[in-house]
Amino acid sequence: MRKNNVWRGRTAIEEFLKPEHHLTPLIELNEQLNPYLEHNVHIFIKMQTFLPLMNVKSIPAYQMLKNTPHKAKGLVESSSRNMAFSLSVLSQYFGYDK
Repeated sequence: MRKNNVWRGRTAIEEFLKPEHHLTPLIELNEQLNPYLEHNVHIFIKMQTFLPLMNVKSIPAYQMLKNTPHKAKGLVESSSRNMAFSLSVLSQYFGYDK
């Protein structure tokens, strides 16, 4: 159950991690940061730090693990940084061995 951006109950973590539950804020750059605004060019930035695990890779990592048969004994990932971090954290949630 979700009310006022609060996830509760047995499935709270799973519900929080679902991409469809997140509206990533878009912020328009002002004239100090956007030199093209005087030409009516508007630039927006997407605040991805508001996503689960504070990175955009948490969304595909969640989907990959959600759709992986749970008979797998472990994970092997060749990437680094955000994808590896997201898979590491989420693998614990989905019950993979350390």
